[in-house]
Amino acid sequence: SGPSSPSSAGADAAKASEDLPLHSRTYARTKTFERDSSHLAEAALPSLSSNPLVAGHMCMSFDDLSSALTCGQEGGPCTAFLREALGCFNCTISPWVECLKSTKDTTLQRCQYDLPLPGDVPESAARLLGIGKSIPSSTMTRLRVGREIIMQQITRTEGLLYSERMCVMNTHVFQPGESGGVAWRTWCQIVWLKPLPWTHSFIARLIESRVKADTKEKAPKFMAIVSQAAAAEASEPRAGSRP
Repeated sequence: SGPSSPSSAGADAAKASEDLPLHSRTYARTKTFERDSSHLAEAALPSLSSNPLVAGHMCMSFDDLSSALTCGQEGGPCTAFLREALGCFNCTISPWVECLKSTKDTTLQRCQYDLPLPGDVPESAARLLGIGKSIPSSTMTRLRVGREIIMQQITRTEGLLYSERMCVMNTHVFQPGESGGVAWRTWCQIVWLKPLPWTHSFIARLIESRVKADTKEKAPKFMAIVSQAAAAEASEPRAGSRP
């Protein structure tokens, strides 16, 4: 999907000088922002020859994809996915900023938000665990544009059991389709920052199974939102074009 559930949401929301070009903006990079950007910069890409979790095709121009992924004043398709597909609210979105620890043409954006508690979690269990009706969460997105477009995302939650030990990394790879359009593939990895005790290994397997199933189900919804953003961008008058 776009972001998968399981951050450090808080009062360290960013501010940028909106009248400067993207790569020149002054951005309040906080410790948690730097932590996640470093994690993404050091993350290895999945082997592109390996089987993705889910894959598909979008009927759109590959040339329009980069602008579609970063368009909009409200965070673009990633944030639209959080709101529309996952029901997230209280979204705080950073601007797209240059990733100082990655290769050229790589940018970052972070969204902090409240994620509604899954409907299958009993209210009594939530109270027992001290969880409210929503979960503070964040997703850091790194976008690298070239002959193919690679979008990697780290998602963290705060307050859930073992959430401080793990994060979810989704990798989306976009390439020109052989017969036109855009081919996309998605991989999902649960990153254990601090492994669970071996006696709890069954919990790790349960978490990984659920997160991957959720990503497999929702990835096509994210891609549909990307396609809608591309269509909206294509319908906008180009600079210098006649009405």
